[in-house]
Order: sequence, then C-alpha cells, then structure tokens
Amino acid sequence: MIDELRMNTAVFLRLMELSREEICNDADLHDIAEAVLRLSQEKTVDMGDYQAILDYMNSQNVSDCDQDQEKEVDPEIAELRRLINY
Repeated sequence: MIDELRMNTAVFLRLMELSREEICNDADLHDIAEAVLRLSQEKTVDMGDYQAILDYMNSQNVSDCDQDQEKEVDPEIAELRRLINY
C-alpha cells in the first residue's frame, strides 16, 4: 500500500473542521487517516466518501469524549460544571 493521501479540498477542509471541533483523541485521528489512505488507493477521496470515513472511525473504537475530557479538567472546574447543570 502506498503511503500517500489523495483528497479534494472540500473533504480536506471538512476533516480539518471535524478534528478541531469533534475529535477528542489521537486514536480517532489515526482512524481517519487510515480510512482516507485506504480510499486513496483507488481514487481521490471526496465528500461522497465522508460518511464512510466517519463510519470507519466510529467502528474502530468507541470512546466517550465527555468522559475523556472530564479526566483532564481541574476538579474545581468540574464541580462548577456539575453545579451549573443542576
């Protein structure tokens, strides 16, 4: 397998947005790269492939982003968030 990604600008930008706004761990980034790499072997990846990329990422590891992020939060901030949500 050639280690080269081919995608059009639209899907590249959408994946950048996804990584900035929704991805909470490195494993998901690696899964996205693997999906794009596999699809790139046959064609240039485009927005028609976006859902397949997400589906592949979601099938690889199921993680609770909120739980992962909560572990990194200062305990006082976590308590404030808990109180605000009541």
